[in-house]
Amino acid sequence: MEADDAPEAVVTETAEDDAAEAEPAETRAAADTRGSTTVGDGVVAKIVTMVAGKAEGVHSLSAEGISVDVEGDVATIKVSLVVEFGHAIKAVAGQIRTDVIEAVEQFLGLDVEVVDVHVADIHLPDAD
Repeated sequence: MEADDAPEAVVTETAEDDAAEAEPAETRAAADTRGSTTVGDGVVAKIVTMVAGKAEGVHSLSAEGISVDVEGDVATIKVSLVVEFGHAIKAVAGQIRTDVIEAVEQFLGLDVEVVDVHVADIHLPDAD
């Protein structure tokens, strides 16, 4: 039998084959997008406590401490603290504000609307 005399392969298409080609298979969302993540106010407060407590010029947090309000993905933060005598209060407050915003946004993925810093007292070296 010559090549021209060989029987031709018969290809038949079915309706199912046409549908499979017309519509790509449905893909599932990535695993990390299936569900939600919420961050409690207490978690934000712990990050703020750690960051504010390590800032240069901060003696301690005051009795009023830290208050946090998280609405959706936006945090509003208030920090009350005691500053060491000899440090420029506005500079300390500005640094705390910057450090807190960077930490909360980086580690928790929240937007920080505002960080209010209240200096409740100043620590004098002879007061110990």
